[in-house]
Amino acid sequence: MPEYSYDKVYFEKLINRNPFQIWMRSFFFLPLRRYLKGDVLDLGCGIGEIANYVETQDQYFGVDINPYCVEYLQGKGLWAKIGSVYQIPLDTSSMDVIILSHVLEHLEEPDSAFAEISRVLKPSGTLIVIVPMHHGYTTDNTHRIFYQPKLLAETAKKHNYEVKSISFFPIPWEFLGDLFYFFEYRMIAQKQTHQESREGLYGK
Repeated sequence: MPEYSYDKVYFEKLINRNPFQIWMRSFFFLPLRRYLKGDVLDLGCGIGEIANYVETQDQYFGVDINPYCVEYLQGKGLWAKIGSVYQIPLDTSSMDVIILSHVLEHLEEPDSAFAEISRVLKPSGTLIVIVPMHHGYTTDNTHRIFYQPKLLAETAKKHNYEVKSISFFPIPWEFLGDLFYFFEYRMIAQKQTHQESREGLYGK
């Protein structure tokens, strides 16, 4: 790999976080532990912090476009492969949970990404989507779409997911997302089977 690249710079930024940043990341991820049951795909995994919250390390699967992140995780003995939201290197209906943390807002083609996510997620599997609130969205010029709760829900329902909850984190006051970059919207959704989708359209 080249001596200098954006991928390498970003990877080094992730592994050189200061103690407060590391604590903040654990504070943000810990509440998700109750949803991380079974085989979990961390899509856009970075350095794999979610692996600390799955039931067993063997149930963690990390996919990222950054080869430095993937090599780092493989060096720790974790399952990690190069891939993207548009091309996931996993079998159809193989994952119980897919987490997409601060990825969706970067995507030019979210519908294509949702189609690929749906391919890999098991029927009735759980999808966790985390996106920045307003201030966080404006701090990165690679962000493409600002997802507020209404658009998150519409996007999920369009792709046959039942939205279980959309919350504001870490404090349930949305206006704070205009002031602090680290505030997030969090959506928990469940993939519907074809039968459930039809019942939703036509009634039971």
